Amino acid sequence: MASARTTMVLLMLTALPLSACGMGKVAECNSFIEAANGAQEAMRKATSKVQASDNPADIESVAQAMEKAGKDITAIELKDDKLKAYQKDYKEMLDKGAKACRDMVGAAKSKNLGAMKKAQTDLGAIGPQETKIVGDINGYCSGGK
Repeated sequence: MASARTTMVLLMLTALPLSACGMGKVAECNSFIEAANGAQEAMRKATSKVQASDNPADIESVAQAMEKAGKDITAIELKDDKLKAYQKDYKEMLDKGAKACRDMVGAAKSKNLGAMKKAQTDLGAIGPQETKIVGDINGYCSGGK
């Protein structure tokens, strides 16, 4: 009888670290998703100005919003390696978007149509890339991956 209790206690003790790891992932996922949602909202506000304006300063504000979002995303301390990889991917995507915005401003100022089209193409690639990264994060955090 004592050996059965000892076995049960050992099982419970070994299960504790596993459940703690699971809670760590959940907390990290929640922090990451919260920051990503905040980033998306800030970028949505910044891009709404651009849609109603041709002002290069408005495009610059989108670049700044993307850079701030990237800093906010990387400020989250993560231990989970998979989440760290998603964090890196998300930051790189935001950096590319900010660069494309600035390239667009430069092309508009210099009236370089070819550079303008390239910047627009680069910026257009950000949406699908973000959708994929967000889908991967949501899949991983919900236990699907």
